[in-house]
Amino acid sequence: MTDKMQGANPMPPPSALDQSSWPLGIHTNYFLSSVNNRFMRITLAVAETGSMTMAGKRLHLSQSAVSKAIKEIEKRIGMPIFYPSGKTLLPTEAGSAYIQAARQVINNLRILEDSVQSLSRGMQGLVRIGVQSIAAQPLMVEAIAIMNDKCPDVRFQLTDLPIDQMVDQLSRNMLDFGLGRITPNILALGMNHLAMIEEPYCVIASNNNRLVFETSLDWAAVVAEHWCLPLPGTPIREKLSSMLVANNLTLPKAAIECNSLITTLMLHQQMNIISLAQGGVAQQWHRRGHIKILPLVISAKVAPMGLLWSKHFQRSPAAELFKRAVEDTLPNTSNIQANALWPQTL
Repeated sequence: MTDKMQGANPMPPPSALDQSSWPLGIHTNYFLSSVNNRFMRITLAVAETGSMTMAGKRLHLSQSAVSKAIKEIEKRIGMPIFYPSGKTLLPTEAGSAYIQAARQVINNLRILEDSVQSLSRGMQGLVRIGVQSIAAQPLMVEAIAIMNDKCPDVRFQLTDLPIDQMVDQLSRNMLDFGLGRITPNILALGMNHLAMIEEPYCVIASNNNRLVFETSLDWAAVVAEHWCLPLPGTPIREKLSSMLVANNLTLPKAAIECNSLITTLMLHQQMNIISLAQGGVAQQWHRRGHIKILPLVISAKVAPMGLLWSKHFQRSPAAELFKRAVEDTLPNTSNIQANALWPQTL
């Protein structure tokens, strides 16, 4: 099977495959000795790129070498593992099962390698963490700092990702953990979780904003200011909108919309704006002199932030140690106390 063959002779979807011509009853030992680490990595590369040519480029192999390996695997399994759909190769039912098993084996091999290295030279390994852009948690940073002191040879890869991409990469074992908002929809996708913090949002202002110097705040005046709002559809945006509507107010019309903490902070440095930030983040920024916290807090509850990981993959020793480091930070951390509850009358 090659990429060029896909358009000329498309194979039907896996449910309609005629597998009568494929050899059956392959001896188990023969199969296990043939489907090796190299074959599994090639299969995963084809599954993730949808193309033998692209898989070859990723693995620095020729397209013919990839095609030969896939044919060899299919011969051992006794049925096809990919079929062409347009210009993309998709896994058959048997292929999906093989790919899932291959991911688990590759993951276990990585864990074995980390374990052996840890026994011989101290804790080593790689911990891959996806971070939802709105979820920069002091707890995670503290846990990484603890790990770095105890195990300086452990490497961390931190990647900012939207929550949907994060969950997808967790489910494919491309990440060890994700840090984001824990919702029922996320947990339904086969995720374990550790709730780290649930705290109110604070209303923050640029240092030179006129409201900083007011002795009493009128909410109509606050809403009239230039705001940097959360993106439409986000839970906190919807909570803010519903609270304002309930008090005969609307969201600011002239507003910047942003879901990046770093960008929001930079906007506060350059502009006279109002925005929202979770209590812990707001307190850190305030202590460093970046912003001022107004005596107003959105008391409406949103889903907590926390650590996510797949139920289907075993964690490496380094990843397990990081999780314990996160857990150790929880008892010593209290939620930010609100300066004031959301007023009954705005």
